[in-house]
Parts: sequence; structure tokens; C-alpha cells
Amino acid sequence: MKLIRRNNGYFYIYFSRTYIRSLKTKDKLEAVNLFNLEKDKIRNNKITALDKISRIKLSEFATEYIEGTDDLPKRALSKAQGTIDNDNLAFKKFIDICGNQPMRLIKRKQIDNFKSRCLQLGHTKTYINILLRSLRAAFNSALSVGYIPENPFIKKKHQDSVMFELNKELPRYLTMDEITSLLNVINDPDFKIAVQIYLYTGMRRSELVRLKAQDIDLKNNIIRVCHTKSKRDREVNISEDLKKILVENLKIDIG
Repeated sequence: MKLIRRNNGYFYIYFSRTYIRSLKTKDKLEAVNLFNLEKDKIRNNKITALDKISRIKLSEFATEYIEGTDDLPKRALSKAQGTIDNDNLAFKKFIDICGNQPMRLIKRKQIDNFKSRCLQLGHTKTYINILLRSLRAAFNSALSVGYIPENPFIKKKHQDSVMFELNKELPRYLTMDEITSLLNVINDPDFKIAVQIYLYTGMRRSELVRLKAQDIDLKNNIIRVCHTKSKRDREVNISEDLKKILVENLKIDIG
């Protein structure tokens, strides 16, 4: 950053090769004063930013992360409500157990204490991993804007993973008798249809909530699933049994 005078007699502040700003004056004394004011402004902004980085606490960052700032886009614009709820819950749990500490003080020790306390409270490892994943994503955002020098939720070399290692068992499937028993105890007809669509398609709850009649194509036997968690639309095949249910209960025209 420097003060320059061009051939036209006017003074300019040279920030970089691509950013030069005119001071709109030919008076050298006035130009020097304006230049010094600009330097003071930049210096104060840097000090304020550094002070914020050193002091910002978990609760303050949680608000920025979820509600959004100029540097952090509003999370609710790109995430499902369930994800937002998990973020809020993860921060609340972590603060309740570890305290509302400055972000930069959170290290592996605090995370291990958090995990141990959650186990003592009776939470399952699967549940705790969900909280840890939410916090890991949040701290990645904090890292991207310079609030922390590193993400303590990321596994380092020669270090155990922050996440609990779970037994990887094959998924369990419901038998036809179990499905029949399940449907027999559901009295609400709309909820029963929703459960049947879940069972036949494997769609997520949020995907089913957003499902519209125009997304169901019975002529080609497909359901177009839009606004998915991965942000990629996909198509799900409709079986003959599901097709019969949709035609009889939703009155959808085959076309």
C-alpha cells in the first residue's frame, strides 16, 4: 500500500496492481492525511478481526454458523431442518458439558471429555457420532474463515479417530410378516401410505415431505426425488405393488 501521484496531478492510493483508488485531490498535504487515515482504518480493522478471532466463543460462533454472516452463508438456506436441529443440539450439548469456551481453546482433550461424559449420560455411540459429525462440519467452517488454526475434530496422523468405531453389521430387512404387522397397527390412512412409500422406495422423510404429485410418473413407473440431501435429483422405480397403492389411495392418473 502506497501513495502515488499520477501525471494528471491527482493523488491515488495504490493497494495492489488490480486495486488503485483516487483520493480526488491534487493537494499533497491533504493526500497524505487521507492516506494516513486509510492506513489507520485498515490497521484498526485488522486488530478488531484478530481480537474477535482470539475471543469468539462457541455460542457466538454457533449463531454465526447457523444464522449466517457475510463470511458464512446462512446454513438454513442449504440444509434441511433436521440438519439445522442437529447443529443446534450438538453445540448445546458440547457447551453444556465443556463450557462456553473460546473456539481456539477447543482441543482433543475437551472432545474426549465430551465423549466420555455423553457415554456416562447413557447416550449411544451412534448418537454421539452424529453430534461429532455436526461439530466437525461446523469447525471446518470456523477454519475456513480463520477463527481457528486447525480443526480438532479432524483425525491427525498417528492418532485415533475422533469418531467412535462402530460394528459394521449387515443391514436388517423387515420380513413380509413384520411389514404386515406394522401396517395393521397404523390407523391413520395418510401415515400408512407414507410408511408404504418409505418401505417400497427407501426415500428419506424430508424427501417424502417435499414430494409432489407431478413428481410421480406412473406411466413410466418412476418417482423423481428432488431437493435431496446430496443436492442431486434422482429417480426411484415404482413397483407394481406400490403403483397399485398410489392409484387406489392418491387418485393419481396413470396417463
